[in-house]
Amino acid sequence: MTEENKRRRLQGNLAEEYVKLELLKKGYRCCKLTERGYNKKRRKVFVYLNKEHLEYFIWDNFSGKESEKNNIMELIKENLVGLPDFICLKDNEISFIEVKSNHSRLRSSQKRVFPKIIRAGYTIKIFDLDIDLKINDLHEYEYKRKFVKKSVLKKYYRKSRFN
Repeated sequence: MTEENKRRRLQGNLAEEYVKLELLKKGYRCCKLTERGYNKKRRKVFVYLNKEHLEYFIWDNFSGKESEKNNIMELIKENLVGLPDFICLKDNEISFIEVKSNHSRLRSSQKRVFPKIIRAGYTIKIFDLDIDLKINDLHEYEYKRKFVKKSVLKKYYRKSRFN
């Protein structure tokens, strides 16, 4: 991964965290839909859905009909690639949130999936953040642990235990 790709990935992660915190302040409950993993053997990045976390989020927080909950889960499972970043709830209304940084564009998979989500009756909100991230130097320091004598630790333990 090049330095430019690392910088873009970091900008994207910062933008997502910032938007999530702002939505939480406004009373939304949010759940990240997909995570990224890395297959060392194939040297490829893959996207996966944290199914248990998502099911817990929808079943415990959304008070709609069971059929609507199942429809949401099916919509998400069928369109894994191209999903927005978050699913959010406020006042028992579901919305999907996509976060972009520095005017980045929607991917082709997102352009294919977003109309399906809108046709299903949900709203998609897109947040675009300008992030100026400069990493000038990376300094590396070695941490050396200082050991304390065992006798000092025993005395402290005895005092704290019996007081």
